[in-house]
Amino acid sequence: MNAAWIVLVFVGVFLGGIFASLVGDEIKGWVGRVPYAVLWVASRRVPASHRMELYEDWTADLAAQLQDKSERPSPGSPSAPNSLRASSEAAGRSPLSSAWCTSM
Repeated sequence: MNAAWIVLVFVGVFLGGIFASLVGDEIKGWVGRVPYAVLWVASRRVPASHRMELYEDWTADLAAQLQDKSERPSPGSPSAPNSLRASSEAAGRSPLSSAWCTSM
């Protein structure tokens, strides 16, 4: 009886792993469609006379942003807030001071 339970648990774990892998692959396939779905929902809020034109413009811009990896920071590069802080410190100003904000 114990051997049957062990085999049943092993088969359950094996099938559960396969199922989890299939679900993960399915999710990966649909994740790329999420930004376009968000744009579609946003375009529904625009008047019908401008809807298709704006949706086509937005999808073209989104496709360009998703494909253009040169503008994305690399993993080792400083983030935008750190770059702002570094540039303001190099100029001798605090990034939060009023003098810095008025000089823009």
